[in-house]
Amino acid sequence: LRGPEHPAGIPEPAHCAGGNEDLELGARVRITLTNLVSVNERLVYTPHPENPEMTVLTQEAIITVKGISLGSYLESLMANTISSNAKKGWAAIEWIIEHSESAVS
Repeated sequence: LRGPEHPAGIPEPAHCAGGNEDLELGARVRITLTNLVSVNERLVYTPHPENPEMTVLTQEAIITVKGISLGSYLESLMANTISSNAKKGWAAIEWIIEHSESAVS
């Protein structure tokens, strides 16, 4: 499997409903091989229901593999990779918050 010969940008629409504090970000087909594999990614930021100083992030990725015999294996592999990368992202965010709070104290 090869990546594209030329880099490509993917637009990520953002939606924020009037009178609502929710923010939704989405991306479609953020990988190569678009005729075989597609990934629809969605991030939703909402106010924490009990603490207005906090935000709740919900992240999901819908993976679709078409026309190849190892489709379910590839879907599982991609789901595990996306989950692992999301955990790394959270760890990085928590590290930044922890160190920025100690720098302010």
